[in-house]
Amino acid sequence: MILINEGIEAVLDIADEILLIKGLGLSKEDVAALRNIWEKLRDRRINRKRKKVIKDLVLV
Repeated sequence: MILINEGIEAVLDIADEILLIKGLGLSKEDVAALRNIWEKLRDRRINRKRKKVIKDLVLV
């Protein structure tokens, strides 16, 4: 229900706390840096897909 009510960020916050901070012993700063990297890669992947769709539409 967390995903529906609060979104993916809330789920990621919980997973980061359990797995990365408590499980692996990473600092909150390290986890924030990893999240930032993940967001950049996610956005890059999404934008790449959009550009391909637009390119395909132009070719049609």
